[in-house]
Amino acid sequence: MRASGPRRTGGSPGGPFASEGRLRTLIEQAPLAMHVFAPDGTSLLANAAWDELWDLGEDESSEGKNVFEDEQLRAAGLMPHVREAVAGETVATPPSCTSRHGPVARAHRGG
Repeated sequence: MRASGPRRTGGSPGGPFASEGRLRTLIEQAPLAMHVFAPDGTSLLANAAWDELWDLGEDESSEGKNVFEDEQLRAAGLMPHVREAVAGETVATPPSCTSRHGPVARAHRGG
């Protein structure tokens, strides 16, 4: 007896854009905040967890905006990190505390 598994059919079911649709659904339903940008910095997709993280209302949307034009990121000194990330690099940003209204001062808890 021979064990059988899924067979390759030579193409993805549903055509060439089916996997893009599955990825979009995965991002939209993810419990982690996710935001997808085009190489030119244009926002393509942000999920509900992202909107909740940044306290965006239903009438607010980041889609279509350009991350390279974000003055809050520029003021926080994060633009070099953003440019690297959009270019496909893995980036570690310095610790910060921000809100949708801009950087928030962090209280120093020293010993």
